[in-house]
Amino acid sequence: MALEPVVNRLESSMSDTVNFIKINVKDHVADELSKQLDLEVTPTFIFFGRDGIEQWRSVGHLDPRRVKKSMLA
Repeated sequence: MALEPVVNRLESSMSDTVNFIKINVKDHVADELSKQLDLEVTPTFIFFGRDGIEQWRSVGHLDPRRVKKSMLA
């Protein structure tokens, strides 16, 4: 399954509660951020809590139910 449509649907349906930030790791501007976030494989999805602390990450796939469940926690 292609991930971009899944991410786009989540972004559309949750835009009032979640900020989605897409980083192109091939862009030299993102080099430092990629290093800080330890992005070695794409796609990598990282969920940060309201406090800015990483709650979980998923490499290679994204489960929309997990994203929505995390919003309830």
